[in-house]
Amino acid sequence: MELGRKKMKNLAICIPTYNRSEVLKDTFDYELEACRDLGIDIYLYDSSNDGKTKELVESLGAYTNLHHVAIDSTVTLDEKVVMIYQSYERTKKHDYLWLVGDSVSFSRELLTKILEAIQSDPTMILINNEDLQNLGNKEYHDVREIFRELFWKRTLWGSILIKESLYYDIDWKPYVEKFVGTDQISVGLHWYRVASVEDFRAMLFSVQKGIDMKKSALKKFNIIKLIKETYKAIKILFLRKSK
Repeated sequence: MELGRKKMKNLAICIPTYNRSEVLKDTFDYELEACRDLGIDIYLYDSSNDGKTKELVESLGAYTNLHHVAIDSTVTLDEKVVMIYQSYERTKKHDYLWLVGDSVSFSRELLTKILEAIQSDPTMILINNEDLQNLGNKEYHDVREIFRELFWKRTLWGSILIKESLYYDIDWKPYVEKFVGTDQISVGLHWYRVASVEDFRAMLFSVQKGIDMKKSALKKFNIIKLIKETYKAIKILFLRKSK
């Protein structure tokens, strides 16, 4: 299967970053060439105040799939995530978005597998590198089942790919009010958006190699708030469908 041809569904990797140019060098050494070859765009949303990340991107000018987006250094992570999704709502350029931490890297083999998977038009793809024996690879058609089995594991940066169109034409105010300040607004947004999908289908890939993923530093209060708000959304959806 040839990738990168027109009419193929495409993917954008979105990386929020702040003063982490040295970390990004290591990340790019691992995956930048593979992304270019596979036609995957990488967008750096950079709120650094030292200019080094921009200099790094400029030094890698041969990689036309690498894009630098400057953001004011006073913008918080949650606010930055909202800005990222709003920008794709305006441009409608990609089919899938993958919000990834600046220290998370993926192998060429896994990237190829992901590109092949999105051609079947799933609502979301979940990447797992923990508890491989019990979880394995599977499909989900009920968002509540994913919530029960995978919610905590899906708070890891880089663990969720989602259809870009789920962020088109939405009222952002309720999401900002619920999730800004949790440090995990991206996770809350994902679950709220997929809860509204009628023909929901998610694909879980459990991989032992090809991924370097670090856990986010989460505060107990924030993660409890996130779980409660997300569960509320899924429960409301279930009640609507039961009528």
